[in-house]
Amino acid sequence: MSGMDDPTSVAYAIEELRLAELRLDRRREAASKPGATERAVLRHTFERSDAGDPATPSDLADYVGLSRSAISIMLRRLERQGLVRTLRHPGDGRRRVVMPVSRNDHLGGDDLLTDRIREVTRRLTDEQAAFVTDVLEELREVVDRTEVTSGDPS
Repeated sequence: MSGMDDPTSVAYAIEELRLAELRLDRRREAASKPGATERAVLRHTFERSDAGDPATPSDLADYVGLSRSAISIMLRRLERQGLVRTLRHPGDGRRRVVMPVSRNDHLGGDDLLTDRIREVTRRLTDEQAAFVTDVLEELREVVDRTEVTSGDPS
């Protein structure tokens, strides 16, 4: 780990992490693994299923910011790959719910990545973990609220 002794170096390290994630996404796509949006859909599907409130295609479209038609195409692809099943909603037969098929290899290698991230974060004290969590949650909110314009390079 490099010396992070000022806010500018922290911002630089976060930007480097974002670039590393983009490179990882490209490697996953080249290996025909689910990309970032597909992994977000899969994670949300698991979370909703675990909570006993299965996701609907509309929920997933809203969650990842896709149109209903784009999420339908993605869900058909994920079904062909054996990662999800789309079933009739138990309370409303006109609606559909999306259910995960298996927890094994559902995120295209993210389990190993998650394990490695947990190894790194276990070194944090409780106070450090609380501080880092707060900073990352605030940054996520900034990203979620950022509007993309035609001149935006990101």
